[in-house]
Amino acid sequence: MRPQLGWIALGGATLRRLPSRVPDERGLEARYEQTAQRIIAFMRPIPRGKLKGMGRLEAGLASTKGAQIVVQLEEAGGGKFNSTVELPEEGAKQALTVDFASMTPADDSTVKDRPIDPERITNLVIIDMTGMMGRTTPVANTLTVTGLRFTPAR
Repeated sequence: MRPQLGWIALGGATLRRLPSRVPDERGLEARYEQTAQRIIAFMRPIPRGKLKGMGRLEAGLASTKGAQIVVQLEEAGGGKFNSTVELPEEGAKQALTVDFASMTPADDSTVKDRPIDPERITNLVIIDMTGMMGRTTPVANTLTVTGLRFTPAR
């Protein structure tokens, strides 16, 4: 029996694991349609306390179509913190580094008056907001996330 993927897709995406002998190339591939008024999201639960001492998220992202991506970390109790990245349409891998200190509270966050607390993080959510940003013609997209890791703040 193979281990489960560990990610949950929201909005109609199909997910698959990208195996590799090279750790930085292991990851997730999501196939979905970018269309008007649709948000696509992929969520990975994180055991509370696992990110104690961590201060940044690093990964490689690539998209076959241009994409407006929001990286969201969610805390127990409703705190939600965002960082946004624009991916070009070329499909080339782009290095992503998100310092927790630079993340801003989401509009629907219950926490607005303090920075993110790594010990309270319970979910990582990657959201493709392209459909909410004015795309009117549906288009198939493939988003890959590779080498995802959390590291201490520098």
